[in-house]
Amino acid sequence: MMEVIENWALHAYADGELQGEEKAKIEKLLAGDAEARRVLADIRAQKAELHKAYDGVLTENVPPQLLRAAKGVPVLKPSRNRWAMVAALGTMLIGGAVGWSIRGLDGGTAVAEALPQRALDAFTVYSPETKHPVEVLGADKDHLQMWLSKRIGVALSIPDLTPQGYTLVGGRLLPDGAKAAGLIMYEDAAKRRLVVYVAGNPSHTEEALKIEQHGPLVTCFWVEPDMVYSMAGPQSQAEMTTLAQALHEGFDKQG
Repeated sequence: MMEVIENWALHAYADGELQGEEKAKIEKLLAGDAEARRVLADIRAQKAELHKAYDGVLTENVPPQLLRAAKGVPVLKPSRNRWAMVAALGTMLIGGAVGWSIRGLDGGTAVAEALPQRALDAFTVYSPETKHPVEVLGADKDHLQMWLSKRIGVALSIPDLTPQGYTLVGGRLLPDGAKAAGLIMYEDAAKRRLVVYVAGNPSHTEEALKIEQHGPLVTCFWVEPDMVYSMAGPQSQAEMTTLAQALHEGFDKQG
């Protein structure tokens, strides 16, 4: 039986993280696996497009609308009925960027624009890791929950995705400029990983759920007056919508 190349290994190979025997093993398997070669090409194309789209941002000045976002005021959170509608429509999603958005006051859209890339970067960097994907393991969920809540500055309840077939791998601290953000990672029985980026929202703006396709990966993101959330993974758009609904309900428990 031909050995299957796991998705994380293809990402690690594309990033040049594999050396010696590990690299040689993947190259040997790629030689006989056309589907894996296709996925690898998609990963490399995605990386090239991301660099093309965002490398120039590193030298740009902070956009005026983002500065204005810091002066935003709270608005009402999305209703559960609206989220139920989004989940119900998830099975109808097709390729491309699909979303439902509410423009928050004074620059809310600008706050949301950076979220997909943050989740994609976190997925690309940490999902291939086998030994150190997280700092705190899922078995220590209570500690992880308290730690992230303290560092981010907002009470955080880490959702349980067991009913959806996902186990909590754990989490780690990430930078959000000079402030702290968090990464929470899940995986299913097939070892498909799901990365969730969470951070505080000092602008107090709001954006409802939006879904985008980025090559082989899908992102879901939304903004609430106290927190911002972004997910990334290889799941389908329909599955990501269902997972986003479950995460939204879990985070809404507020630690």
